[in-house]
Amino acid sequence: MTNYIKYRQSLKGVVLIIDIRRGFGEMDLMFLDFYLPLNKRLHILLTKADKLSKQKQSLILNEAREIYGSIATIQIFSGTKKIGISEAQDQVTKFLENTK
Repeated sequence: MTNYIKYRQSLKGVVLIIDIRRGFGEMDLMFLDFYLPLNKRLHILLTKADKLSKQKQSLILNEAREIYGSIATIQIFSGTKKIGISEAQDQVTKFLENTK
């Protein structure tokens, strides 16, 4: 997988899916250490947002943006409640159009 991510020129970016209730795990951080030096686009989905209050969602989103906002776009997401679907689609479209 690492060679695919490193050398695949058609790969425009990665969407990293993180459970908003659990936060970034060890494997997620290892992936970021590997991926970030490649200077490819990164979009982070904080999923299962419907499981938290709006206040807690906002707090976690702001914390994630403080830490990773300079290197990734970040959003909350819930497929169940249809939160953030169009924003996620827009980010993938930007990857494919090769624009930021």
